Amino acid sequence: SCKMRINAALRRESHPFAGSAALVMGTLAHDSIMTPMDVIKQRLQLGLHAGVMSCARHIAAAEGLPAFYASFGVTILMNMPYAAVMGGTNEALRQLLRPDGQHTASDFLAAGAGSGMLAAALTNPLDVVKTRLQTQDVTAEPQPALCKGGASAAGAPPHGARQPPAMSLHPGLHTPTASTGRVRCLPTAASAPVVQRPAPLYTSLWQAMQRIHAEEGMRGFWRGAGPRVLYHAPSVAISWTTYETVKMALGSSRIMRRHSSTSGALPAPPGVVPGKTPPF
Repeated sequence: SCKMRINAALRRESHPFAGSAALVMGTLAHDSIMTPMDVIKQRLQLGLHAGVMSCARHIAAAEGLPAFYASFGVTILMNMPYAAVMGGTNEALRQLLRPDGQHTASDFLAAGAGSGMLAAALTNPLDVVKTRLQTQDVTAEPQPALCKGGASAAGAPPHGARQPPAMSLHPGLHTPTASTGRVRCLPTAASAPVVQRPAPLYTSLWQAMQRIHAEEGMRGFWRGAGPRVLYHAPSVAISWTTYETVKMALGSSRIMRRHSSTSGALPAPPGVVPGKTPPF
């Protein structure tokens, strides 16, 4: 694995840099595949679509395939520092908790929770920017549709436009309604409303950061930091503990199979002398 190769190059059994570098490489490969699913997940969480496939089809038709990677750059910029901080902090905390390397499940839980909290807190500003970029097309206020010819389907005609006669009912003309006098489009093919897509609020990572800072101050970058930390602390703790426990179990099983194939007998459990009946 990457971690083992880096540790071998550093001539160390376990180094925090090795954990950070390995996680950064894995994050780059992971985000290249999972960013489109993250975009779909956020749209579904906003309640805008009924299912995964309908959401994907709508994004592809309305916004194009690049929309699935609209925030890939900021995702990488957020997740790579997150992985580096989380991996390095996890290795350092485990060495601090158990310098002899004889780790237990409680060590994995504590190191995982601490590294998850620190990494989530430090990268929260980038997570805010990423979320704004991914959801701006569905949270911006829609622009009123325009009838072919320039009148607004939702209200009065644009400034300077002449209102048609009140009794004109020819197809394609704009007629005032009886109740409000506002202009509406007749439902004909010649005067079908032309839907205007809202202009994007954020055009790039840097512009989004500038706008958030100008409109909301530094506090805007820390929106959701508390729930994010509370989410990542147990998540990282459980993930690391499960990973290390399964790895240790597989390693022990492999050693026992290797010993059995060479000697024909399983190694005695700790504290038991081969050939003697263990005390009870």
